[in-house]
Amino acid sequence: MHYLYPEEGTVFWMDNMVIPKHAENKDATYAFINVLMKPENQAVLVEDIGYAVPNLGALKHLPDALRNSEVIFPPTEVKQKGQFLSNIGKAVSIYNQYWLELKK
Repeated sequence: MHYLYPEEGTVFWMDNMVIPKHAENKDATYAFINVLMKPENQAVLVEDIGYAVPNLGALKHLPDALRNSEVIFPPTEVKQKGQFLSNIGKAVSIYNQYWLELKK
């Protein structure tokens, strides 16, 4: 399989770690996030799930094939053409339907 970015641009997304306002154990949550953000742990996440990570220190812990992957780390020209979606409203059900079909 070969991964291509459309010439017109692509849609980007990101996962976020958040702490709910009324969380019962915020200290433990901060500690967990801090562990996840260490470069060596970020590298494990890249290897396991194939997502880019915010801590670029992880790059030195990755094999060349992952560090240089344009699928995981798109080149600047791809990022400049891309965009993040905001709330897509009721269209989310269409996205979910096609995602589930793709996963089959």
